[in-house]
Amino acid sequence: MRATVRISETAAVLSRAAVPFLIQGDASNPVFKPDVKALAAQEEQKLKATAGKAATGFLKNLLGGKKK
Repeated sequence: MRATVRISETAAVLSRAAVPFLIQGDASNPVFKPDVKALAAQEEQKLKATAGKAATGFLKNLLGGKKK
């Protein structure tokens, strides 16, 4: 499951983050814990996407971009 957590709220910016979590225990005493493994995988995907875009931009600038 994922919970949406409000990180900060100002007049201009409202930030939210989806945090994966686990529910353990029984119905009379549920325990909610963050799913650290899923959170790490989620952050890894974000880093890969960001790194790929940065590398692409660097190479385009280095090689002069698209030739007309």
